[in-house]
Amino acid sequence: MEEFEALRYIFFSNKPVDDQQIQYYKLQASIIDKLNHNSYAFVFDEPGAGKTVQGIYSIWNVISKKTQDEPTNILIIAPNKQLANKWRSEIKQFLMLDFSLIGNSTKDITYNQSYVSGKDNLYITYNSSNYSNLGITQLTNYDSENIYRSDWDLIICDEAHDYYTNYLNALFSDTVELKDGTYYKNRLAWFGAKQVLVLTATPIKFYYDEKLKLRDDFRKIKQIPERLLLEPSPVINEITIEDMLVFDSKKPVQRYFKETVLESKKYKNRQVEVIEYKPEDLAKSLWKYENGYRQHCFGNIFLLVNRLQSQSSWQTMFNDSEREKLQNIYKLYSKSEYTNEDVEELKQFDVKLREFINKIDCKEARMVIFVESKDTQKYLTKVFKAIGLNVFSLSSDKGLDIREKMVSEFNHLANSKVLITTWDLGNYGLNMHGGDTVACYEASRQINQIEQGFGRIDRINKGFNELKLILFKADGHYYDSYVLMDIYRKLFTEQLKNAPSKNMLFTSDYLDDFVENVNFMACVYDYLCSSYEKLFDEHSNALSISDLSKLYIEEFSDERFKEILYDLHLYSLEETVTLEKLKNRRYIHFNNKEKIQMFLDKAMESGINGSGKIHQILSDAIYYWKDGTLHIHSLDVLLESSKNFVPKCHKEFQEALAATNLDIRELARYNSMKLMKKMIEKKYHSLVTAAMLT
Repeated sequence: MEEFEALRYIFFSNKPVDDQQIQYYKLQASIIDKLNHNSYAFVFDEPGAGKTVQGIYSIWNVISKKTQDEPTNILIIAPNKQLANKWRSEIKQFLMLDFSLIGNSTKDITYNQSYVSGKDNLYITYNSSNYSNLGITQLTNYDSENIYRSDWDLIICDEAHDYYTNYLNALFSDTVELKDGTYYKNRLAWFGAKQVLVLTATPIKFYYDEKLKLRDDFRKIKQIPERLLLEPSPVINEITIEDMLVFDSKKPVQRYFKETVLESKKYKNRQVEVIEYKPEDLAKSLWKYENGYRQHCFGNIFLLVNRLQSQSSWQTMFNDSEREKLQNIYKLYSKSEYTNEDVEELKQFDVKLREFINKIDCKEARMVIFVESKDTQKYLTKVFKAIGLNVFSLSSDKGLDIREKMVSEFNHLANSKVLITTWDLGNYGLNMHGGDTVACYEASRQINQIEQGFGRIDRINKGFNELKLILFKADGHYYDSYVLMDIYRKLFTEQLKNAPSKNMLFTSDYLDDFVENVNFMACVYDYLCSSYEKLFDEHSNALSISDLSKLYIEEFSDERFKEILYDLHLYSLEETVTLEKLKNRRYIHFNNKEKIQMFLDKAMESGINGSGKIHQILSDAIYYWKDGTLHIHSLDVLLESSKNFVPKCHKEFQEALAATNLDIRELARYNSMKLMKKMIEKKYHSLVTAAMLT
């Protein structure tokens, strides 16, 4: 390959000198082949595996083929300004091209130089308000002659899993007023795209059958390339779940894992730790009395205190001494800032906080903490500031520039640091590789959010090799255990793993406890149902808790029997349970029991060691549900397939990377007009213009 031909590959390297070149991996580059062959692609790679980089490959694939006089029309659709800025920044960093940002209003528009010159149409649109049209209205209102009267070379739809309704409304539902006074539907789809790239790390949020179209959610996402492509492809309807695990450029869908991208099983050491704590009796009473709201404040006991204080039954729930204690500790909790003495007093009541702090080495802390509520975020911020850690609290009331600066400072600070954020704000698009631990202080019930949250620190080629995920478990069926049990249940149902996934939530001890608990409850429910008629009252179709207690047999401890009652959502002796309700709960546990056994059996059939703990089986497995059946693939087999896969573009890249030693900084410094002229003759004008502007 000639030297000047190879120069258009200067943005990539097998051994990048610094962050101005992209580390070349053949799986990431293969997106070029997928788009060239299919005109569209669904990239479902796990968090941290490099979806943005694949977007940059697809942009480079367009601009490097343009002649000098041809305009380039590329649109990136992001859900919010945070992700829009991330796209713009990384494209500038790696390709030295600038995109215009378009929000929902005129004040949210930032034009680039190519807009001013009027030749290229490079746009990133996003939501900047509650008006959820992803900036499409402003895009089509401005520069309509240039944008709206031509087709797109490429449209990239980012984070499609979380904003599919916005995508559909923005792309297909809005009406457009034309100059002659008529209206036309399908605002952006009026003129189509030559290529469409759909990105999401967590399609597992959606439920779908082997055709990926049984449920409405994915069917709607699938409409994006169907409606945007200039020449819609019938192949879209032929996608299967298995296609995600096939390394084939002809397949328009993929789910790559970091191990397969790097072609290495020993990528990073990931561990899960469950911090256990034992709530005191007063804390258990709070949980018991707050029957309706506890699931919203399971992770922060003070939210329950506040909730109960506002109820009319507050006076009868607790005695005078208990109420005084709760009021005093809540008053301390409400202080604007804490001292060390305050934290020590809070720890005496908040056992969860105490156990958490006891596990932290403050001098070496490099932790990202996720919470559900802003109250909990403020609480932990005050606590960790008081004990001397560097605290970065990411909240929506801070501007985007401030939040990005905070993340940057967190990443560059060596240790003794915590970054605290809510799941909604910090879960997508942020690179927090300066952390080595994610603590789910208030665990999300959406497991895809936990997977995304851990992906903030588990970045390909960045960050620490030793990573940890922290979950919390209360003794008994209280607080965090209530949610953790629910999360684990989902792992053995068809509601979650309908796309190939790896385990990242299991610890051997707690998972074994969970399996034992499921088996135990299944047996107890079977016993209760069979014994129900013995106490059946002819005048009633329900039993009270006291009646259920008569069915208690010696093998079942009092504490375990209480878990059965909690599982039925019964918290007082006045409450009753019907036989139908008992049978429904029994079905849940037997259903889980059968699926757990299915997991073990399938793992053995797949050649994965099933003789040890369950977590040992799953750590080497890629698994998913299809048509009510569990499928397990060995990670070793998947790795072997990825190593044998050779994309069409791979040879071309290898020859180009070997043909020139110039990196992008040397080209910018050299600034040789002769060199530029040669590149222009080769029609690499977009890349030359970018280099000259540097």
